[in-house]
Amino acid sequence: MKTDPVFHIFDIFSSEEFNTVWEKIFIRQHDDLIALNKKFSDLKLAVLYKEYLPDEKENRHIHQFIELAIVTKGHGRHEGSNQTFNIQTGDVVFINHHIIHRFIPMPDDELKVIFICFLPSIIESTATLSLPDKIFLDMMFFEPFFRNDKVFENKIHIADADFQRILAAGFHLVHYFSRLFAHPSERINELIKSFFFSLLHSVLLEYRRIIPHLSREYSTVQSILNFISENLYENITLDAVAVKTGLSKFYISAIFNRMIGYSIPDYINQKRIDKAKELLSGTNYSIIRIACEIGYNNISYFHRIFKSLTGSTPSDFRKKIIRN
Repeated sequence: MKTDPVFHIFDIFSSEEFNTVWEKIFIRQHDDLIALNKKFSDLKLAVLYKEYLPDEKENRHIHQFIELAIVTKGHGRHEGSNQTFNIQTGDVVFINHHIIHRFIPMPDDELKVIFICFLPSIIESTATLSLPDKIFLDMMFFEPFFRNDKVFENKIHIADADFQRILAAGFHLVHYFSRLFAHPSERINELIKSFFFSLLHSVLLEYRRIIPHLSREYSTVQSILNFISENLYENITLDAVAVKTGLSKFYISAIFNRMIGYSIPDYINQKRIDKAKELLSGTNYSIIRIACEIGYNNISYFHRIFKSLTGSTPSDFRKKIIRN
């Protein structure tokens, strides 16, 4: 462990510790696919500070989480499957879970980055936090991660005092994540999530200030999200969503997938299974009752969807909760 190179007050992992820590946080499911391991998947969040070696060639990879990268110092390049651009001190890069990418330092230059890796479901899992507004609970949150147009290249540049505030929030996260790594506790979990939301709020305000808003696409997807939320346990069809929005089901499917990162059916299933997990752990309801309450009349289909999204059957999931 060492202190951060900017404020000299935050604990961070040393370069020598980085690879060991990385192997405990992430799982390489195959050559280029990376996921959070079970412990941090439950937290839905992981934070690391990395100092790239001169001329280091990071392998291209894709991950099953969203990533926010804050360039704390130096110059480099972000190579993605959709676009490549230069990065420098003060840049914040938004990376979704569909992009094959890597960071590369410029020759003979340093590159230092804070990586904040999180699952989209962290937004709803912490909905009870007292936040300045509901920016994280609507589609605006996802826009910079999934937006793809000529105006925005998935990064913003923040300068001067504004960047110092972002940097301080980022190193706060790194500091408490390193504490959590060494001494796990529920109190530090909640503290990390609080700093996480505070940082994202600041970054998204900067994004809104710098980048033009996708008003029509945003309002369309927001309308779809509202409709799904209001009718989540009913028989929601693409035709019904199309009628609600007044748009073709082909258009709403395409725009939803591009901006949210899930198809509409996959998003509905994820929301329902999240509710099922809550009921399995918090009630004594039978599995059949839970399936019916969240909109699945076919119990076999419910089992298949639950296992595909969680890796276990509903009964096994409940048994694990009881054991723990």
